[in-house]
Amino acid sequence: MAISWISRKTKRAVRFARFLVMMLHPLDLKLLRDIGRMKGQMIAVSVVMACGLAMMVMSRSLILSLESTRGTPTNTGAPVCGCVLRPETRAQRAARASGADPASPPWIRAFPEM
Repeated sequence: MAISWISRKTKRAVRFARFLVMMLHPLDLKLLRDIGRMKGQMIAVSVVMACGLAMMVMSRSLILSLESTRGTPTNTGAPVCGCVLRPETRAQRAARASGADPASPPWIRAFPEM
């Protein structure tokens, strides 16, 4: 008794599965079933292994690039000493512009001396 509502792809898949069952050893079939049940774990293990491999490749390439630039004459480094000036404050700029004493507060400059 054939079921007519099953698609052709499904029928082919069932035939292929039956063919595999006939051709494979029972222990191989058990292995395939167990792997099918552990899909999530297999994906997690493969992602961890891929990340580890990527880290190994990156660290190895970093080591090789650092070793290749170790003895080059351009590896002199930046100059360490430099000239540093103290920035001018607003009060100093205002005093320089108006000619007043920057140390005296503005309310003292507003009143004449008695």
